[in-house]
Amino acid sequence: MDSEAPGRARRLLQQLSESDRPIAVHFHKSRVRGNFTDLTLICEGKRLAVHRLVESFSGEFVMKEDSLLLVEKLIDYLYTTDYEDVVKEIDDHLNESPSILQVNARMFALGDKYDVGGLCDLSAAKYARRLNQPVDGVEYLESVPDVYNLTATVVKPLKHLGPANCVRGFLPRPPNS
Repeated sequence: MDSEAPGRARRLLQQLSESDRPIAVHFHKSRVRGNFTDLTLICEGKRLAVHRLVESFSGEFVMKEDSLLLVEKLIDYLYTTDYEDVVKEIDDHLNESPSILQVNARMFALGDKYDVGGLCDLSAAKYARRLNQPVDGVEYLESVPDVYNLTATVVKPLKHLGPANCVRGFLPRPPNS
């Protein structure tokens, strides 16, 4: 796999102007239909047809340690610069239905793993937005292991968000006087 490919893909996405969005939408729809795809990502035994962004001898890239649910969201991001963070189904890889905070923390880790900086930025922003809403303490606490264990120690964007929001969001507010 070409180590420069994620950077090239990110630069290409960043260059899309609003007038280019219809092209991106058409490209995404052609991927969903399986038209003109020339690379297969394999995750949890499922074959995901995409357009080749990297040079590959076999035309396949096996993602054994990644969740299919998250890889599908990664592909959505690569084609549309966004992903849905609400999960209604069980993630077979993890045997759970992750919360919104968990999805965004895991998408951040996936973006970090595959060097997709825009995905890291988006998932950190979505994580922060979710923390600014009324969040169940359990949802927050369940996301903490993902924030601290899925990325390298030096990767800190989500790690800085958590403690401050935890204190602000879960301590009782002083009464208005």
